[in-house]
Amino acid sequence: MATQAQGAGWGKLAGAMVLGVAGALAFTWQGGVAGVIVGLVLGHWFDSRTAAAWDDPDEPRPQAAYEVDEEAQRLFAEEIAAPFAALLAALGKRSADARGALWRYLRDSLGFPEEQLAAAATKLDAALARGGDLVAACEACARRLPKSEHRLLVSALYELARDIGVGAGNARMALRDAAAALGVSEDEEAAIRGLVFGGGEARDYQVLGVAEGASDGDVKTAYRKLAAKLHPDRVAHLGEKAVELATREFDQVRSAYERIRATRGF
Repeated sequence: MATQAQGAGWGKLAGAMVLGVAGALAFTWQGGVAGVIVGLVLGHWFDSRTAAAWDDPDEPRPQAAYEVDEEAQRLFAEEIAAPFAALLAALGKRSADARGALWRYLRDSLGFPEEQLAAAATKLDAALARGGDLVAACEACARRLPKSEHRLLVSALYELARDIGVGAGNARMALRDAAAALGVSEDEEAAIRGLVFGGGEARDYQVLGVAEGASDGDVKTAYRKLAAKLHPDRVAHLGEKAVELATREFDQVRSAYERIRATRGF
């Protein structure tokens, strides 16, 4: 996994060495000092331009240090309880293993600590007893959670549906409107479903959220937009596991795009 620190400072080092030596050879030690200073300035400019090039989403670079926001973890763990309980009701599934499924997802996929898991379990029990509408629950989450977490929530609900034995078609019937309530488009929702459930000859197109008949330009545009939304830094505040999850999802999207590109030859 690339990090923000990777390659940092090489321009300054190289500039200082090259111009320092050249200055010393041409103008003795005073020229060497001046060369080092000029090299540092030019190297800093080069490093800044190089870093700016990473705005291209073709290769997302998560930050080197993860500053975990424990309050954000707690809020996500608690907020997911209501839509998950409503999803179970919408699917007509028994809630016997609901707590275990949510516990495993938050612990294994997101790496949340025990106290967040306990809080989520308590909220889930209350939500199961209370009931509720899935779309309304997602609308409430949309108000309380930052936009950078909305796609993650939809993905989490799909993974939870899969883990309790729900098929892709049934899950979509329940989650399509819920995804819209979270500001996730139908194309994005289809891409998430393809990533979670997989299968099918059109899966690569589904992962990108485009039709098989889409133009090359539409495929490229869809990929770049999706790659930008999947940048690992968007969920870095939830911890290293969340970044790893986002990076794996990006890798799947990139692989799908590369297969389509190889097939089409563009």
